[in-house]
Amino acid sequence: MDAWTKLSFLLYNLKSIHWLTVEIGVLSMLIIIILQFIQRRVSSSKSKLKYLRFVPETLVVVIFGICLSRSLNLQVHDVAILGHVSNKLPYPNVPKLTEKSFEKYLRTSVILSVVGFVESLIIAKRFATKYHKISSSNRELVALGIANVVSSFFQSYPTFGCLSRSSMVDKMGAKTPLHGVVTVVIVIITILFLGREFEHLPVVVMSSIIILAGLSDFSDV
Repeated sequence: MDAWTKLSFLLYNLKSIHWLTVEIGVLSMLIIIILQFIQRRVSSSKSKLKYLRFVPETLVVVIFGICLSRSLNLQVHDVAILGHVSNKLPYPNVPKLTEKSFEKYLRTSVILSVVGFVESLIIAKRFATKYHKISSSNRELVALGIANVVSSFFQSYPTFGCLSRSSMVDKMGAKTPLHGVVTVVIVIITILFLGREFEHLPVVVMSSIIILAGLSDFSDV
């Protein structure tokens, strides 16, 4: 679906907008914007409030969304929530590859690999330029290849770079690949012990985080 088709679909379905969802999304973005504004103001000051710059605004808005959803039972009011989150880690298994499935998915896999690699390389070059680093296309290709080979044993989606996610990580202040290790540990802990709490998270809250991350990256261009 191209951009014009999506725009025409949006205009045609304006009357179907769920305004409560819109209000939650706008409120979530306002909370993030206000917290970011406060953090910028206090980061250079010598007041006791300077420690507010260490408060992750995305985590604050996620907790806000979960509490709001549970207290008002937003699902009853047709607000889309994250829903069931499995508290079990997937077990590795060898993907079943037959001659028929190989022929069926070969073309799609090649196109997806090329497009994904090019997009990942562009994102890597962009942030390398921003922080005056050197980006190697060979290393990117090897890293993506290893990630996808390993994840294939867990029925994962194809793994490539994502501008909105990279922008959000950059906005949160990550500087080294160690943030990926920390993210994996937190995700595992969340899946095993906190999954049921995230079931109540409104989808629009996650959307607001991604939208603001994308807009902040666009403003830097």
